Amino acid sequence: MGADLVVSSPPYNLGKEYEAKKALEIYLEEQTVVLRECSRILKKTGSLFWQVGAFSDRGMLIPLDIRFFPIL
Repeated sequence: MGADLVVSSPPYNLGKEYEAKKALEIYLEEQTVVLRECSRILKKTGSLFWQVGAFSDRGMLIPLDIRFFPIL
């Protein structure tokens, strides 16, 4: 048993009024825990779609997808 598909658009960590902005490394560590659980329930033949944006820090934008590649 397991999931055929996991689709998520996790918090982008932008510091909006409904979320506290965290340091990038802390954010990535927290998302790694979530991704491990997603992977755990996913079938070997399953698919994972992880929609992310960019992390902004003092005017610099860091595309989150490239930071998630090593985790995935």
